[in-house]
Amino acid sequence: MRHDRYIAYYRVRAPRSGAPDAAGSGPDIEAQQSAVQAYLKDVSGKLIEDYSETESAKSKTGKSGGGMGRDRPELAKALLACEAQEAQLIIANMGRLVRNGGFLRTLEGSGVEFVACDFPSLNRETVAVVAAVAEEEHQRASARIKAALAAAKARGVKLGGDRGNSIANEAHKGAEASKQVRQENAARQAEDIKPIIDAIKAKGITSLQAIAGVLNARGIKTSRGARWHATSVKRIIERAG
Repeated sequence: MRHDRYIAYYRVRAPRSGAPDAAGSGPDIEAQQSAVQAYLKDVSGKLIEDYSETESAKSKTGKSGGGMGRDRPELAKALLACEAQEAQLIIANMGRLVRNGGFLRTLEGSGVEFVACDFPSLNRETVAVVAAVAEEEHQRASARIKAALAAAKARGVKLGGDRGNSIANEAHKGAEASKQVRQENAARQAEDIKPIIDAIKAKGITSLQAIAGVLNARGIKTSRGARWHATSVKRIIERAG
């Protein structure tokens, strides 16, 4: 595979009803195109082709079950083109896709080398870890919702109807429960991540920003599935005492 040839894959939002811009035009895709061009300039790469996918509710959640060809036909075409032309896939905006485990598994299983302009540490070696984290977070969120509904039902709350203040109270309880779960997850992660941070410091990397960079490069995510920053590293250190 040649490392000077690239095929771009863009994700664009479906136009709102009555919006003047059609899908595949407007500032959204222009920003992605600019990011790709800037990256290619830095690496002296050449853009061979580009493919644009219109984002839909099904493709964002990855729940339609139709497979890559049905949900993401342009991605399928882009991957095939990469194989045929010995090119790398370049993705401008991975931020909106990194929590989609199905999309990440597609990249992992394709065998195609790829780069992400806004997520340089993501590659074929790290994508499996990130995909596993995304899928686990999705499963946890689903389990929390089911548990909250079951608890409400056990208390005699009738689900699905308009119960006025009762619904507001249940929503408040659900928000408090969700907050507690997040706090517990954050505390648990602090215990897990602190030894890793200590090992990074032992190698002479001591600034919060530099530590965050190492964690991101290793594909490690925060308890919310986000990238590390100096502030999030600081919070972990403070929680772990």
